Amino acid sequence: MKRFYKILSLHGQLWGAAVLLTVIPLSTPAIGNPKPLGQTDPVSLYGERIVFDIFRDGKNVGTHAVEFKKISQRKYLVRAQFNLAITFLSFPVYDYLYQSAAVWEDGQLRTLQSDIDDDGKKSFVRLKTKGSKIHITSPKFSSVIDNPVFPTNHWNSGVIGSNRVLNTLSGEVGTVKIIKQAREEIQAEGGLVTADRYQYTGSVETTVWYDLRGRWVKMRFNAKDGSTIDYKCVVCGLGAEPNLNGVSK
Repeated sequence: MKRFYKILSLHGQLWGAAVLLTVIPLSTPAIGNPKPLGQTDPVSLYGERIVFDIFRDGKNVGTHAVEFKKISQRKYLVRAQFNLAITFLSFPVYDYLYQSAAVWEDGQLRTLQSDIDDDGKKSFVRLKTKGSKIHITSPKFSSVIDNPVFPTNHWNSGVIGSNRVLNTLSGEVGTVKIIKQAREEIQAEGGLVTADRYQYTGSVETTVWYDLRGRWVKMRFNAKDGSTIDYKCVVCGLGAEPNLNGVSK
């Protein structure tokens, strides 16, 4: 049984957009034309925090939260935390905790530290930019790649059309294709919002929704056991007011 839950947890920070993916550019621009991160302060886009409840076949099994702090005009700190707790007959049988801290400057990822506790088995990924190169280390390997790169945290819609994505669970690289599917009304923050649906295929099979300003508002994928995992927005910036010049304290 534990083996089954471990398979589920690997998708937590989206193994469904994460195996250090190479993202194939879209043939058409994103619906709503969300701005690249370099042109948008995430604090003004989302506010200071976004939160998703995570459901497995309709049952709440965890949360995913991201916090944004602007530390200068073009530099900000992004912290993410993913918690998963599985119970059986009210007894805890599996726990998973992912935490990361990333510094973005001028629209590029400068540093990242992620720490994973997979039911007692601990791991990490470290990233640091040196000039035009990005140095990545984890317990299993180290690598040097060209800058820039997007991590698989999903809040940044600038990933659409890029050609590489960093898996913050493992530091590895994989290949996917992202296809724009439709514009539709979805539930988010307790109401309806118009969002664009994108499908990841290849190394990853995942569906992600962004609203017309480029805010991450929903995610869905199938675990290897066939269950459906849904990320439902509790707070995802839909009520955030523009704050283009403000600096978080």
